[in-house]
Amino acid sequence: MNLVQALTLAAKSSDTRNRVPILGCILVGPDSVSATTMETHISVCVTVPGWTGPARPMHAKSLLAAVKAAGANLAAIGPHAVTLTSGATIAVETLDSEDFPACNAGDLPTAFETPAAALASLLARTAHAESTEATRYYLIGTYLHAHDGLLRAVATDGHRLVAADALLPDGAADMPGVIVPSAATKLLRGMLGKRPEGTVSVKLSATHVQATLGPVTLTSKLVDGVFPEYLRIIPQDPTPRMTVATADFRAAIKVVTAGADKGAAVAIGGGEMRCGNARAPLPEAASVPEIVFNSRYLLDMLEHAGATVTMAQTDPARSAVFGDPADASWFELVMPKKV
Repeated sequence: MNLVQALTLAAKSSDTRNRVPILGCILVGPDSVSATTMETHISVCVTVPGWTGPARPMHAKSLLAAVKAAGANLAAIGPHAVTLTSGATIAVETLDSEDFPACNAGDLPTAFETPAAALASLLARTAHAESTEATRYYLIGTYLHAHDGLLRAVATDGHRLVAADALLPDGAADMPGVIVPSAATKLLRGMLGKRPEGTVSVKLSATHVQATLGPVTLTSKLVDGVFPEYLRIIPQDPTPRMTVATADFRAAIKVVTAGADKGAAVAIGGGEMRCGNARAPLPEAASVPEIVFNSRYLLDMLEHAGATVTMAQTDPARSAVFGDPADASWFELVMPKKV
């Protein structure tokens, strides 16, 4: 990881919207950069050219902009400025080191390693269902736990629920069920990247989680709450209603919702899909009792399905269970929309 990449990741981890100036800074030292929001803390091992002396907090956005502007002409970074090879300098605001919050996660008794690709898949599949409703703070994140010999991630916003499984790593069988906050899952996805490689070292307790991949370590507080007993709301032995090609299902939604508001209601049943006066044939739904969904929820769900998606229900008034016949490691519940 080069310096710009390290600073970019750290800048995303800083809290520039906070009224506390120190939280909008990156702590820069000779061989690392780090940032914190008080809830999350990220540290990246990287060589900082020309830096001498102890670490100092520098304004995140200004520092990143200066280093990008310097490009290949970067000569050194000092406590108050970025110096170019020409001798020109770009001033960057610096604060006192004593004010930068320390990261103290305490003892982390549970430790395991998991492929970066597996963890990235879990987080990517559940992210869209994380709640953003502050009054239900215990849903603002992803629930990570051991389930039936697998590592399972679950997220719900009360309208949909998604679960994704991966192989249970050695050392994770007795892990406590933890709610990783959305801010941390977002940083983790950025840290893992679009083509994750290698192994992630995970350590956790009942209050903190720490993940390390190569030179990057993310430490986060966990959500202090109890995740709902989600297994109780999953329909038991639902009746298969429809098996359809994912591309055809997505196309039908986009056709009937063209020009409609985002999240418009779509009705499925009788061999077609409808939204207002718009209709599209969906032969696979010929035997489906009419059910109405939020179209955005369906499109979000389809982003994580394979070539084919199935829908099953116990009755039209309850959640539909969507799955992939070729991949048992994922399913999503979507509540019908009341109209």
